[in-house]
Amino acid sequence: MSRPSVLPRGPYYALTWTIAEEFGGLTNVFLHRAESFRAMGGQKVQLLTLSPGLNPRKAKARLLQHGLVNRRMPLRNMWWELEHASDRKLRAIIGSAGLDAVAPPRDLPYEKRRETVLLNENEKTLQVDRFRSNGTRYATDQKDAKKPGTVGGRRVTLYSRRGVPLASFNTMAALQSAWLDWVIGKSNAFLLNDSQFLADYVAGYRRPNVVTVQALHNLHLQPATTSLYGPLSKSKAGLLRRIDDYDLMAVLTEKQGQDLIHAGFGDEDIRVIPNSRALPPAVPVGRRDPNRGVMAVRLSWQKHPQEAVRV
Repeated sequence: MSRPSVLPRGPYYALTWTIAEEFGGLTNVFLHRAESFRAMGGQKVQLLTLSPGLNPRKAKARLLQHGLVNRRMPLRNMWWELEHASDRKLRAIIGSAGLDAVAPPRDLPYEKRRETVLLNENEKTLQVDRFRSNGTRYATDQKDAKKPGTVGGRRVTLYSRRGVPLASFNTMAALQSAWLDWVIGKSNAFLLNDSQFLADYVAGYRRPNVVTVQALHNLHLQPATTSLYGPLSKSKAGLLRRIDDYDLMAVLTEKQGQDLIHAGFGDEDIRVIPNSRALPPAVPVGRRDPNRGVMAVRLSWQKHPQEAVRV
């Protein structure tokens, strides 16, 4: 008989931008938390990614090889699913979206690659066309929708299996939201985002059946700051200004949570979810020199490697 879960009943959707071939602590935390929710919390968890370059099958094979995920946990990617979806699924994802009155975007040639990119004279991207393996176009991302040749305005168009335009979106966020709506459906669910890059997008994704949780990794103040009131880290300032747009914000320590509350950022919206790690059942027995140790981190000011070095 399994013990009751301490977590609210899911499903849970863990969101991040991508899973690189070589990744560090943040992705490790993302994966370990998802697996803990599944194995220890008894919840259904899906891993969701939005990067156009990720092959979820190959990525999951790598993660399985290293024992970082369970076979039962789906790893999904928006662009992969748009590329491989049937016309019926594409129409379900699109929902109520339809082609706007603007003329269809220019068609870039298929160059026997998954993407064809158009640049202007300043090497700025004007358009990206994405193709299936059979050469049919499945998406066009136009970034000069306001004035051809000049970056400004967005228009993302999806195509049928035969390359016929089906629908257009005037922002990437609108397409991402259509996909998330299709993935999550109408049931009550939790969306946990670890990506700082997607924080602003998640703040704007509001659905009555979805609880959004934004994870705050690392310090929120600038280095060497002594005041609880700032200045804020440039990378975290925008995220914290939208704290009220998330249902919950997860921080790593009680101290950081209290510091945020004292500085006026949220109150009931802040939860502490420390980074967890699977430990061996017993510490190896033996004599050890207390003056020697190992610090395994990347060389970055955030990790404070100088604190481990005695000069």
